[in-house]
This record gives sequence, structure tokens and C-alpha cells, in this order.
Amino acid sequence: MDEPLQLPEVPQERGDIYRKPVATLAMVPINGRLTAGGRKLYNVMGRVAQRQGDVGKRGYQAKLKALLRVLDKSSNEAGIMRRYLTEMMSTRCEWRPLKPGEGLPGEDPKDASLSEVRIFPLLAEVRCYQRGRENWVTWFYPPTIEEQILNPRLYAQINLTTMARLGTHAAVALYELCARYQGSGRTPRKPWSWWVPVLRGHEVTGDREYRKFKSELLKPALAQINEHTEIEIDLIEHREGGAVVDLQFTVKPKPDFKLDQGEVEPVDLTPVEQALALGIRELDYDALVDRYGEAPVLRSLDVVARQLRQEPGSNAVAHLKWVLEGVAGEGARKAAKKRVSAPTPEPAAPVPVPAVPVPDPAQELEREQLRIDFEALPPDLQRQWLQRLRDDVVANGVATPALLRRIADGDWKSPVVLARLEKFYAVYR
Repeated sequence: MDEPLQLPEVPQERGDIYRKPVATLAMVPINGRLTAGGRKLYNVMGRVAQRQGDVGKRGYQAKLKALLRVLDKSSNEAGIMRRYLTEMMSTRCEWRPLKPGEGLPGEDPKDASLSEVRIFPLLAEVRCYQRGRENWVTWFYPPTIEEQILNPRLYAQINLTTMARLGTHAAVALYELCARYQGSGRTPRKPWSWWVPVLRGHEVTGDREYRKFKSELLKPALAQINEHTEIEIDLIEHREGGAVVDLQFTVKPKPDFKLDQGEVEPVDLTPVEQALALGIRELDYDALVDRYGEAPVLRSLDVVARQLRQEPGSNAVAHLKWVLEGVAGEGARKAAKKRVSAPTPEPAAPVPVPAVPVPDPAQELEREQLRIDFEALPPDLQRQWLQRLRDDVVANGVATPALLRRIADGDWKSPVVLARLEKFYAVYR
């Protein structure tokens, strides 16, 4: 192995800007799916490559700690990196043009076509190794992708710091696409079905209802971007005969946006790590969050963890899906009662699986009442309860930086806090 180049520990600045080529924004995996963490890490690696320039056959090199800093991970760094790098190596993507003139990787602008689709892996080769006590990685891009990254003709300015605050693939992908159009103020108009695989991070088989796509993916992604980033976006729905056919987004910078470099909140990977500890892959976790929402999945992980302690070796993914079917069924029944004019039929009951716990609807209603009761408490009393919860998680050794930060902010509605607060408040109130 050649001696490493003298490289900076990139990224050193949490607010660093990555000039991401426009041709690489709308990518859709055709043999798998991308995770939010994998896509963010790919952006960080792209920024490293732009800093290092044309390195020839040596490849781009960086310490794992420097690359993973954007994910705020310090433990098991080699395992985390290996997981994401494997995702990048094994995933082949279609790179889809956004508009005429914004060509695909390796394409002459005069030959740009909206009908052409090109397929590339994210990385061509990866080498992981140790130098001294440090873990390092060297990587190589496919030639046309490398040319785009090093010499972008058109690009989106991606703020790696604010990107790190986004928690889903849909939010990261939509942020990148909208960041491209801060100057013009509006994204291209596309059929709503075009946006589905681009935001989900995988190809979608079969037709899906627009209202589900909007509620499950678009609304949460919009909320994250508008809360955590330097841009503000709004959805525009274009209709024909009352039905939504096309979507586009307005984009404007926040004039008073300030990012305190000392108070940057990295992306919260606590739920993902909890899923991984149960033997649930991040890809499966992301797919279930896409379908059911983050809060129900987080609550259901606790149920699955208790079951696995009683029955080691059970299939964690199967248990989690079963629990979520119970939660989703109860949610659908509640929603149907509110929609008197357009009732939604109850989903068919799943085939019973032996020894799998089914959430009691009465317990779900009790949790809902607990949240209502807590919300009705005076702010001072809420803070007292949060302080007691903080003392409890610290004493029991289950505190995480993200959990303590949200408790300190009084953000009790965060899924990370709420999952523990519900149980704590039910026992000690």
C-alpha cells in the first residue's frame, strides 16, 4: 500500500458546502434501496473528492472518523462504514435528468435527452484498512461520475451541516433537489409518480395512492427541511379534473437563518442503532418507516425488544411487522370514524403468527390519553417530569446524547423522548 497523501481531516467545517453535480441528484436504485445515512455519507465523500482534486490512480483517501463526523458516530466506526460502503458498491442507480440541458454523467450538453437513462454504481472500488491505530478508506468512482464530481458544470450547493439534521432519505433527496433551485425559486414540474422512487430511494412496484405518498413521505420531508435547513419549500399540486397529476416545489432561502457551529444537532441515528441491535437491517427499518411512520415504528421496537428477550432467536423483522400491522389497523379505524363522508374500510386481519404479541387497542388508547394528559400540564410541571425522566435514563445507563439533548430542549413530542416518557409517566404519575 502506498504511503498516504498528506490530506486534511475532511470535513473539518460542519457547515461545509458540497457542489453536487445536478446530473447526480435524481438517482433511483434499480437493485435495492439507498438509506438516508448512506446517501449523506456519499455526499461527504464527494466533498472530500472535490477538495483533493484529481488524484489519478491513487484514489481518494480519508480517515473513517473524518467521514463519519457528519453522522456523529464515534463507536463501531468500522462496522458502520462497511455497511454504508457495501450499500454504495452493490447498488446500481438510474441517473435521471431533471430538465433539458442538465445532462447525465458523461453526457455532452448538446446531446441531453429527457428520455435517456444511464445506470452506474455509486462507487467502482473501495479499500478499507488500518494505518497505526486509525481506520482509513480509499475509494474510486466510475469514470463518468468522477468527471462530474470534479468538474461540475451545473451543481446544487449542499450544506453538509444542515443535511446532517435530516432523518429520512426522502428529506435528504428532496433537500438536494430543492437546493438546486434556490436561485430560480421553483423546481421543474414533474408527474407525481416521478417523485415517488426518487424520494423513497428505491424503485416502486405497483401503483400507489397519491394521498398515501403525500402523508407518508412528502409532509414529513417538508417539515424536516423547513425546520432544520437554510431553505423553505412549499408544495404545488397541479390538477386535472380534480386529480393531482404533477408536482413541483417553490424554494426560497431563509433570510434570517443562522447556524450556530457550536450547537449543531447531528442526525439522530438512535432508532436505527436500536433496530440494528435487534438484528433488523437499516434497509428494512427504512422501508417500515416509509410505510408506517417513524413514531409507530419506534414504539413497536420496544415491544419487539421485550419479546426477543423472552424468546431469543425469533425473527425480529416478522415480529416488528406484526406489531405494526396492529398499530396501523387501530390508526385506520380511528381515522375512519373521523371521515364520515368517505369512510375507509378496515384492513383485513393478518394471518396469526404464534407467540407474537399483538398490541391491545385499549393500550394504544391509554397511551393517547397519557399524551393528552401530559400536554395539559403546566409548562413548569412538564419540565419537572422531564427532569425526572432524565435522571431515570441516566441512572439506568440508557441515556444517549440525542435523548438528553431533546429532553433539555423540552421536546417531549420527539419519538426518541416520547417512547420513554409514556412508560415513565404511566408508572410514576
